[in-house]
Amino acid sequence: MDQPPLRKRITDQFSYRGERADIWRAFDLLLETDAFLNLGYSEWYQPHVVGSSQRRLVTEVGARLASHLPATDGVRLLDVGCGRGGPAIHLADQFGFRVTGLDLVPYNIERATENARR
Repeated sequence: MDQPPLRKRITDQFSYRGERADIWRAFDLLLETDAFLNLGYSEWYQPHVVGSSQRRLVTEVGARLASHLPATDGVRLLDVGCGRGGPAIHLADQFGFRVTGLDLVPYNIERATENARR
């Protein structure tokens, strides 16, 4: 099956013009924010070759957020599309943020909850 061009896939997934526009409209109703951050994914082999690129990015984001706050303990963050919870757990452990994760895949929520308990 042919994939649509990258531009169309991104538009469909992340804009008001795409097939998932209702998701973004719902976020606008629920969240008072004008911006969000997508930490994204890395290829499965990259953490073994050069260290975890996602971990480095999460550490950088956490440090930048922390630099704008008097303290981070208890500051609440929402991780939409948290997957199995790695970045959220790192932000909580490293910086003291209180992170809530959401994901559409029940298996990911189960794994994230289990990983956070450890």
